[in-house]
Amino acid sequence: MKTNKRTTKWVAGVVGLYGGFVLLIFVLVMVAARQDFQLVESDYYQKGLAHQERIEETARANSLGDQISVSYSSDDSSIVVHFPPVVNRDDLSGIITLYRPSNSHWDREIKIAVDSFYTQRIPADELIPGFWRIKVQWQVDGEKFFGESSFIL
Repeated sequence: MKTNKRTTKWVAGVVGLYGGFVLLIFVLVMVAARQDFQLVESDYYQKGLAHQERIEETARANSLGDQISVSYSSDDSSIVVHFPPVVNRDDLSGIITLYRPSNSHWDREIKIAVDSFYTQRIPADELIPGFWRIKVQWQVDGEKFFGESSFIL
């Protein structure tokens, strides 16, 4: 059986193209298998179930008139959280969560401890620069409230 050079080149080209395609798919599968898929929050399903409660807490906080304000003080490199004045400052309790959407390992939780001006200062010198979201969940006289704000450090 005789084959000419033209047919041999054509067959080699098809085999080379198919082999290159298979190799490309294999490399893409290996790269995809090695990717680290990190969920922003590990318990997202439970938080989804408590969403209605969060809506009610936010509505209660909005009904106070004044909102939580968050600012950055460059004088002492701190985040200043100012709460709306409530009836009994000593009964004010809760948690401030510094939430970093890009990496959950940098999240911080701080207990609320306000001064006489309903202000709490959080040292920011250990925080990574970038986008942060601050979530404040507090309660006064048995009523729960929630406020959220974002800032760039």
